[in-house]
Amino acid sequence: MKPIFSLDPLKSNEVLFQKFENSPLVISRPDAFSVVLFQHYGEAAINFETYQYSGNYLIFLCPEEILEIKDYQFLKVVHFSATEQVKEMLAFKYAYGNVTKSIALPPQNSIQIEAIFQKIEHYLDRHNRVTPELSNVLLELIKTNPTYQCNQKYDADTLLFDFITLVHEHYKMHHEMQFYAKKLLVPAKRIAEKFKSYGTMTPHEFIKNRILIEAKRQLLFTNKTSRFICFDIGFNDPAYFSRFFKLNTGMTAGGFKSHYDSSEASKRKKSNTIV
Repeated sequence: MKPIFSLDPLKSNEVLFQKFENSPLVISRPDAFSVVLFQHYGEAAINFETYQYSGNYLIFLCPEEILEIKDYQFLKVVHFSATEQVKEMLAFKYAYGNVTKSIALPPQNSIQIEAIFQKIEHYLDRHNRVTPELSNVLLELIKTNPTYQCNQKYDADTLLFDFITLVHEHYKMHHEMQFYAKKLLVPAKRIAEKFKSYGTMTPHEFIKNRILIEAKRQLLFTNKTSRFICFDIGFNDPAYFSRFFKLNTGMTAGGFKSHYDSSEASKRKKSNTIV
């Protein structure tokens, strides 16, 4: 039997700190943004894509994104709910609107970020509520993101980060490029050009990929039926959703679930802690 998500929802403005050593984890909060600091020498999967790690890393997970990891040296994570004001901050967009999820940390950055995590842990040991002081520490943590540190020195174009931030917020209800172009007040072509300049997938592919990640997450880690998932992620026709899923994964939704359940990876993950 695979793990099923049953987490207590975060309250408004609540902050949750957790730390682990070596226990297999699935990190995915449907109601919170997460900052993950870890040291690892081996493989881990972010949004069902496997990556190789060697050293200390920082990961910024949006709600419903997923990290699967085991055999790491240490891992610390902060979950928090973000206000609309925070979401508009440049540092937030560079952290959570980045197409690159894993950020390798040189020793100096690791020491600085570990100190901030310790500050948050000690603060939450003494207080049971969020205050302006803790909010400032969280912002300090988000600002340690090397992408923000690099780009704040220049008048950088944030279009790609703005687009990705919007997709994470609206992908369940809006699958079409024009919605995001209209929200950003730019032609869809300009967004496509920005993605091309970064040498990454197209914006259409990003939207499609984000929808598929959530479909896989719900298939594997909830008890929801394929039909329920179809409507939850913005499809009106279960048959169309089935064709969409098979076209982009090579398997039916049921086949994907069965393949994962019978794989060696799944067998290793049965003891995972979900946080």
